Order: sequence, then C-alpha cells, then structure tokens
Amino acid sequence: MHVSGYATGSRKVLRSELDQDSDEGLVTNIINGVQSDSDEFRFAAQIFVKLNNTFEYKCTGSLVTENYILSAGHCAVRNKIQLSPDSYRIVLGSRSLGDPNSGTDYYNVVKINSGDYVTSKAHDIALFRLEKPVPSSVATPIKIYPFRVYNKLLVTVAGWGVTKAGSATPSNVLLKTVVNISSSSNCTKYNPNWTTNYGALLCQESYNGNDSCQGDSGGPLVTVYGGKQVLVGVTSKGRNKNPKFTNKCGKNNIAYYTRVGYFLNFISNETGVSPRSLTPDLDIQF
Repeated sequence: MHVSGYATGSRKVLRSELDQDSDEGLVTNIINGVQSDSDEFRFAAQIFVKLNNTFEYKCTGSLVTENYILSAGHCAVRNKIQLSPDSYRIVLGSRSLGDPNSGTDYYNVVKINSGDYVTSKAHDIALFRLEKPVPSSVATPIKIYPFRVYNKLLVTVAGWGVTKAGSATPSNVLLKTVVNISSSSNCTKYNPNWTTNYGALLCQESYNGNDSCQGDSGGPLVTVYGGKQVLVGVTSKGRNKNPKFTNKCGKNNIAYYTRVGYFLNFISNETGVSPRSLTPDLDIQF
C-alpha cells in the first residue's frame, strides 16, 4: 500500500502503510463503530511518526507492560527498513486523538523490535519501548490471550482510523466494533500466509460491514476473559474480495490480524516479563 497523507485540521493522518512492494494494503479505521467507554481501552495508544519535521498520526497500539507498546510490524517499517525510535511519539491515556506537535503529552520511543517482519509479512508485529514507565493513572497494560482462537470467539476491534470506506478523515475519538473470526476458504485465497486461526494470523470476514480501516493498523482485537479485556490480535491488513470494488474496508472485505498469543515468547524475550505475567491468571505450564 502506498502512503498518502490525509488532512485533519492542521495535521495529516497517514494511511497505515505496508511496504511499497506488498500486496493490497489494508485496514486501519473502524467501520460501523461506536465510541468506547471512558475506561474501556485504558491500554490503547496513539502512534505518531515524523514526516517533514512534523509528527503525524500513523497507527494504533496497545500498552502490554508499563513501558512497551505492541503494534503492527508495518507500523515500524518503511521500504523494508525499520524506522529509528526518534521518529516516533506515543500518546496514551486519552480517547480523543491528540497532537504531539501542539501540546498533547507524549512519550518518546527509545527502542523498536519488529522481529523478522521485513522478511516474513505474516509476522506483522512490533514492540516500541518507551523512554519511561507509564503511570497507572495514565494507562494500564492489557493481558495477552494465550489460547487458540475459534470462529465463535466474541471479539472487538478498536482504533482511531477512518469511519467510512474511502474517507480521508480519521476519527477524533477512539471507536470500537464487533467483528467476525472466520476460517472459510477465502482466508487462504486472499492471503496464502494464513493457514489456520491457531497460527500467526487470524482471519476476519466482514458480513455486515463492521471492519477496521485506515488508521487502525496495529490496533487491538480483544475479547473478554475472566471479566476483563484481553488482547487477542493486532490489526494487520486486508482487502476487498471483489477486485472491481475500490473500498478497502467495510462491506465485502476480508481482514487479517496478527495473533498475539503466537508471539508470546517473542514479547516475553523483548520486554523481560515472563509469559505467565503477560497473560491472565491461568493454571498453565509454559
């Protein structure tokens, strides 16, 4: 997907980008969404990247430890090169889209680990280490869902992406929508990197128009476990199943999410936090 700037007042919002030589780009905005509750996504992060000396909104992310943001690998890479940490600013603790260029509090990034995303597009995941821990009064980390994912799992996606397919205007407030996990033959047809929903990627088909879209890349796909939200996936990419249609999200689209549980050891090794501490209280041997 090519990068294109979207104006929003005095700032632009970048269409979430994949490498320039990748297949059809995909989703980063919430279609048919509703506003999240004030304390529902206290882990959600806004990721801004520097372009022409200005920090512009790029992706959504999730706080998984007190000083690490989890997002998509393509949010950290441009033209097969990982961007430098000082290219980023992270905003936490607000449902409203901020602007770190004009007074919004932000966190600097001191390290990025995008794993092997440059060579393996199915591993669309990256960790951003913040310069300092995030106080619990600002945001609280979300636990990771470590189990296999089935079609009937109730999941919700959230982000600050566009709210209408083809629109250039992102949401100024965090939105959420319920989506459907799928394992139909379309999942492999439109992305040969998908094998099953037990692997690195999750598949989602939009039957009712609910979807993620531009700006939602890297954002959380969550379910409720033990009465609390847990992180199931990270918004990766998608496409329209009909090549004659131009809308890249919403009706008739198929989307893919990085399954976070598949990368639990990767996250543990980078953050220095044990898998047991990254997941809900479980009677599981790792």
